Amino acid sequence: MNPELLDRTAIVFADEFSGDISPVPIEGVVVGTTSNSIALRLTSPIKMPSGESALHLVASIRHENRSLSDFAAGLRVLCGITLVPASRFDPTRPCDISWWRGGGAAIGDVTVKNP
Repeated sequence: MNPELLDRTAIVFADEFSGDISPVPIEGVVVGTTSNSIALRLTSPIKMPSGESALHLVASIRHENRSLSDFAAGLRVLCGITLVPASRFDPTRPCDISWWRGGGAAIGDVTVKNP
């Protein structure tokens, strides 16, 4: 976990989610990190095609030459973005998307604001 990123505001620029969900930009607060991803608590929930609300999302870095330090520097980083329904979010493992099998996903840029 990278504590430097926790509680910082992040902005997600994803043109379209599978299922035609496309609120742009999406804003949230970093609530967890792994070596190559961040989890955000969304400022406003997003309704998914399943009818469930997503209160969180996970942004996973897509390119090997990028790292969490790019987020810390405030750079825009290309990520795979997965919406996390309320029923699937685990606060002890906020970046876990091992359950994901489709829906509520996109590719887009993510930037974390400097404090």
